[in-house]
Amino acid sequence: MSHEMVDYFRNAFQNIEFPIETEITPTSRTSFYRAMDISLMYRGHPNVLSRSMEEFLKSNCRPFAYAGAAKVLMLSSYISSREYDDYGLQASREWLSIARQDVTRCFEIELIHGEIEQASNKLDNIKSNLDELNTFDEAKDSYYVALLNMFYHSKRKQRGEEQKWEDIAERLAENDYQKLFVINGKAGNFIQDKKWSDAAKHYEQVIAIDKQDPWAWHNVSLCYLHLNDLKNAERCNEIALVLMDFGAARQVQQMIQQRKTGSFFSRLKHLFSG
Repeated sequence: MSHEMVDYFRNAFQNIEFPIETEITPTSRTSFYRAMDISLMYRGHPNVLSRSMEEFLKSNCRPFAYAGAAKVLMLSSYISSREYDDYGLQASREWLSIARQDVTRCFEIELIHGEIEQASNKLDNIKSNLDELNTFDEAKDSYYVALLNMFYHSKRKQRGEEQKWEDIAERLAENDYQKLFVINGKAGNFIQDKKWSDAAKHYEQVIAIDKQDPWAWHNVSLCYLHLNDLKNAERCNEIALVLMDFGAARQVQQMIQQRKTGSFFSRLKHLFSG
């Protein structure tokens, strides 16, 4: 699926009229960060990437538009569990290289470079990018630099440092897009640690802000299943499937039915054993 989506956007970019202006202005930066925020909501729906790309183009800044294309291709290459396909990552690097031709040194371009390196899972390259980003004055109060640090320490399995940067990112978050992304990340870590109650609370926070996120409903249903709260597990699973019919939610649906059937036969056996 990732190859198909990468090819879809590569072909689409051939028919797009990219901006000719190369100057980076406050207005172009506003569009750039709005596009970055929209991309945080990507859960496999290409329309989110299309909306993000539209904002990158609205920057009327050629390097930002090309960097935006690189980011869209990177996200298109997502497989699962923070794994990305090399095919899309290579295409992403090619577009970022074009973006670099218009600017000698740019904080925003380095942010997207950092995200591509994170997706590549090359720790030395990630560290080099973070060192470069920290030479910019903007890095100190950058939500996106905090995210890059958070993911870097996650890959190094340094849970304490990861949590520190999670808290920094949450403090720097300026809108619901950014808040949701951090809360989702915290919830995911609780799932990895099998802290189902804490994970459920965080996914409920996500749902309170965005009731249309099928993955949040799916994940909280999985938490409730592990907590043996079949009523809420089934309720949340049904909502997830209404929002988007996808395999992971179907699997949980089957698990719930198996658990309910098992519970029924267990009660039946108890009745007859008397």
